[in-house]
Amino acid sequence: MVKRGSLEGWAAMSLHPSAASAIIAFKDRGRTATKHWFAKSLAPLLQNYLPENRNLALVSMPVRAAAIKRRGFDHSRTLALAVQSQTGVSVSKKVLSFSREASDQRELGIRGRSANLANSMIARPIKRPVVLIDDVVTTGATLLEARRALLVAGVEVLGFIAIAETLSKS
Repeated sequence: MVKRGSLEGWAAMSLHPSAASAIIAFKDRGRTATKHWFAKSLAPLLQNYLPENRNLALVSMPVRAAAIKRRGFDHSRTLALAVQSQTGVSVSKKVLSFSREASDQRELGIRGRSANLANSMIARPIKRPVVLIDDVVTTGATLLEARRALLVAGVEVLGFIAIAETLSKS
């Protein structure tokens, strides 16, 4: 179980160096074949939301247009579709999007990440409960902002699944 603020979810592993290398290879070096390995590690995490919520949908995090252009693909949606192929849980298309440009999160701390993403997303309403899917959970700012946008749109958010979580250095 992973908790960031008031949002709870599940991560398949901690962000150890080999996990970080695999995620970077997937996202930034186009090694998309790793999506199958990631999906196999994420699929069991969905069992935490099933069978009580058989009609749930997966919602991937929005990705900035500049990142898609640089990478040549939407890594977030690619990951979600790989989980869909493993589990049969459908991915809702284009539920979340950015309503304004946010800066890259990598160099920001907890407060900076939250401020950077505050009110940056909008959501399209869907009638099914959702589970968010992300690659790495650090401060949780992205997931919390996604949940905020979904709640404003009237969407029930059950929680999230992620490939890896960063562990506190305390």
